[in-house]
Amino acid sequence: QGIDIRDGFQLECIQCARCIDACESVMDKFDQPTLVRYSSIAADGGAPRRRIRPRTTVYGGLMTSLIVVAVMLLIARVPFEATVNRAPGSLYTVDADGYVRNTYLLQITNNEAESDEVLYGVRLLGLDGAQVLTPPLMLGAEETRTIPLIVRLPGSAIEDRTVPFTVIITSPSAELQIPTTFKTDFDVGGIT
Repeated sequence: QGIDIRDGFQLECIQCARCIDACESVMDKFDQPTLVRYSSIAADGGAPRRRIRPRTTVYGGLMTSLIVVAVMLLIARVPFEATVNRAPGSLYTVDADGYVRNTYLLQITNNEAESDEVLYGVRLLGLDGAQVLTPPLMLGAEETRTIPLIVRLPGSAIEDRTVPFTVIITSPSAELQIPTTFKTDFDVGGIT
């Protein structure tokens, strides 16, 4: 490269290490140690070499923890994603038969890259006596679909204006729980 290594680091250096080989061959003729080598100040000063250093231990611990987290994320991976959002429009509807109806939009994404169609089921937890009305849902690989999810509850069974419950979406290989709320009015059921 046409540079003099005695001038220190230079932009033209391409880290080829040919200077180390050249220095060793010249210094051998004078029975002297090479001037250019991979070393440290502590090693040149004669300090004993430490096999375990704090930096090496910290880096090893960080790498091990990153690998453990990555493995845990892979193990805990759910093969589908789902969201439950309230349908735009009315908060609730009182049907002619006395039932209170809440309408949600259920969006499910099948994350499996290679799979046959998967059948998903929906059930509720924490809303006793509720009817769940939703069309059957079959999704292919990497397919996303949004369907209406209608939850009906008898007006006489409602004791609060906002009732928390959990929507459970199941597939043959996994289950996902999404918390949400059922809304009604003060004029319905036992609410005063």
